[in-house]
Amino acid sequence: MKNLQRWIIIVWVGWTLVGVGSAMAANVMYMKNGRKISAKSIQWREGAQEYRVEDVNGSIIPIGLAQVERMDIDKPADFDRAKGMVEGGQLDSALPILQKMVEDYKMMIWDNRARELLARAYFNKQDYKKAGDALEELFKNARPDEITTTLRRFYWDTLLLIPERQSTLKKDIELTITTGTRPLAAAAQVMRGQLAKNQGQKEEALLNFLRAAILYEDVTEVNPEALFKAAEMLDEIRDPRAAELRKKLKAQYPESEWAKRLM
Repeated sequence: MKNLQRWIIIVWVGWTLVGVGSAMAANVMYMKNGRKISAKSIQWREGAQEYRVEDVNGSIIPIGLAQVERMDIDKPADFDRAKGMVEGGQLDSALPILQKMVEDYKMMIWDNRARELLARAYFNKQDYKKAGDALEELFKNARPDEITTTLRRFYWDTLLLIPERQSTLKKDIELTITTGTRPLAAAAQVMRGQLAKNQGQKEEALLNFLRAAILYEDVTEVNPEALFKAAEMLDEIRDPRAAELRKKLKAQYPESEWAKRLM
């Protein structure tokens, strides 16, 4: 019986150690030279612009920012809780948690993910300036592949509500149209139309919505909105071709949010 108990303890400890090893392996630094470093801990040193990495053997390795391709970092314990607070409308409770996360995980993935939640919290509080500030900080440090079309569009929707940042919005839209991926460029084209519409430039707005609908017809995540908004502008100038665009929207994207708005 004692031998059995001893064997169970040994196996249990073994399983525990395997679990610990797996947890530590979640912190991984991927280098541009192809090297991969599994770490016990990773710290960012602002002054030196480098990471201080403690590997699984206990060695301390300084790694310059320019050497890093990407990294995997364990999710902060409070991240999901803070996310739930933002989604549930507990905005004031979420803000200090997210602000601390930005500081504690500076230059380590989760600072930017916390910034996105901060921006959404401030946006829901109608503090659009702070939401814009959080997003601009996010974009300064994020890799290009981290800036999704949805996130960029959220940034533009936020700037659209800040009168003093209209020139910043316009510049970012123009740059995205010329240098962004097709999905981003299509979304930027729609946003340029929205900006023109807000400024009372009906013909310019219509032209941009039509460009998005025709030139980016293959971008199916943006095309329904472009068709809907182009039809709206045709209505405003009393052009009967609006009906053709609505017919196309219903036929091609019957399950889209924009088609459902026609019902």
